[in-house]
Amino acid sequence: MKIDLEKLYLSLPYIFQLCFLNLQSLIIFRRRYNSDFFTYLNSYSKSNPEIVNINDLKKFLVEAEKTIFWKKIFKKYNFKVKKFNDLKNLEKLPILNKKIVKENINDIINLKYLNTSKNNHTSGTTGSGLIFPETREMENRQWAIWWRYRIKVGIKFGTWCGWFGGRSILNLNKKSAPYWINNYPMRMTMFSAHHLNSKTVKFYYDKICDKKLSWLHGYPSQITLLSNLIIENNLEINDSVKYITFGAENFLESQRIIIKKVFKAEIYQHYGLSEGVSNISLNTSNEFIPDQDFAYSEFISKKKLPKNQYHIIGTNYYNFAFPLIRYDTGDILTTYDNKNFKIKSIDGRNEDYITLKNGAKLGRLDHIFKDIINVEEAQILQESLDEIIVNIVPNKKFNKIIDEKLIISEFQKRTGKYLSINIRYQKKIKRTKNGKLKFVISKL
Repeated sequence: MKIDLEKLYLSLPYIFQLCFLNLQSLIIFRRRYNSDFFTYLNSYSKSNPEIVNINDLKKFLVEAEKTIFWKKIFKKYNFKVKKFNDLKNLEKLPILNKKIVKENINDIINLKYLNTSKNNHTSGTTGSGLIFPETREMENRQWAIWWRYRIKVGIKFGTWCGWFGGRSILNLNKKSAPYWINNYPMRMTMFSAHHLNSKTVKFYYDKICDKKLSWLHGYPSQITLLSNLIIENNLEINDSVKYITFGAENFLESQRIIIKKVFKAEIYQHYGLSEGVSNISLNTSNEFIPDQDFAYSEFISKKKLPKNQYHIIGTNYYNFAFPLIRYDTGDILTTYDNKNFKIKSIDGRNEDYITLKNGAKLGRLDHIFKDIINVEEAQILQESLDEIIVNIVPNKKFNKIIDEKLIISEFQKRTGKYLSINIRYQKKIKRTKNGKLKFVISKL
């Protein structure tokens, strides 16, 4: 019987959670920030992010051809890897989506690199889970590119961070502070999103002030909620926080206005994916710059989209264990200026909250489906404080007993037993006008 480590962790007393989390973090820190990471970081600090790395891309394509899947695709579309020297040649190849990848996952994996790989997880805006191998080089390079962006905006490597993510770090039944765990290897105070409400916000605020945190990082939905609660409780403006960085969700101007009422901080965001096929960073001039020296991003307009909106299609350079070429991220960006291609926003990740009875609001819930790989699509609908409706499109391998139980269990880790989880099966989930699946719909 497989042990659910997360469930076991959440059942532990606080002091044991503290020890367990820090031990795991030390292992991750040593793997993520090794000597290779600093070599890549130094290299990226000298390179131009807007210039595509053709040589590394060609090496990647050569390795991809050694897999069953890409060997067939290259042959079918008469794609000659050895003659590749122009990005236009790449357009011969079809665009992949997550459904195709999941159906061919074993044939995409390059067995040669499995010994130096670990499993990575993604869910994305459609709520469809994917587990795939990732090489150490890929992990090191991805964190190097993220730290290049952080360092460029003024955050020094090793700066202590206040983290506001979506993962469960404390038991939902915890009734008293602390509502955070200090992660010493990563130098993060990890705040629990699941305990943040009008009654607890003073503890969060005091911790940020007492620790003099200069950097907050996490989901815009969580830091906006924190800011709203600080305003509602008439707490003073915080001047210790100098930087706020966001990822994983789209950041709205309305959220910026609320956050700026509380924090005198510079706000930056970046776009990246677990699959590592595209990366876009906001610079100090408030411009989104595609990191083409890390992965090749294509921006493709389709008939159903307005003229200033584009699908983000990406190709990895470094994950030789699981090569993804012309992969449709499912995300859409909007431009200010089509002629010079100035990016205004990345619109694929807007989400609403679900609301718990204690007043806590949870956003960015797609990680619930990271390990539930037998769901093609999912959508969360909340119409009352008593119930969540989870619309899912199952695939052929979906087991109604096992997978349904797993979905309910993953929700209850985050919502407790305060909400009834009602699963509904669908053949297809309705899209928005621009073809996006809205993952959370709240009618409260």
